[in-house]
Amino acid sequence: MMFKATLLGQWHSLSDAALEQALCVRLDFLKFCGLSLSDEIPDETTLCRFRNRLIANDRLDVFLVSINEQLQLHGLMIRGATGAVIDATLIESAARPKKEHPVLNMRFLH
Repeated sequence: MMFKATLLGQWHSLSDAALEQALCVRLDFLKFCGLSLSDEIPDETTLCRFRNRLIANDRLDVFLVSINEQLQLHGLMIRGATGAVIDATLIESAARPKKEHPVLNMRFLH
């Protein structure tokens, strides 16, 4: 479970604190790690210590290469995440109407 969490942190470029938070709110992260809503989530210190132990024992890079090779055998590739899914409704506010930038609206005369 800790290694799977480490993978998610690597793949999504998350700090240990952000990874802990993601494990608390993202169902896909929980499922990938084999956790349920009632399971205890590792805190950022635990995640950091685990990752640092892998690094200290020269294991992290070896494991990441192995995982990538296995994924490639199945025609898959992990690329850095560039977006997120947000469940929100955007509502235009009348309190602060949108102002146009005066510099962008200027016409330059020769």
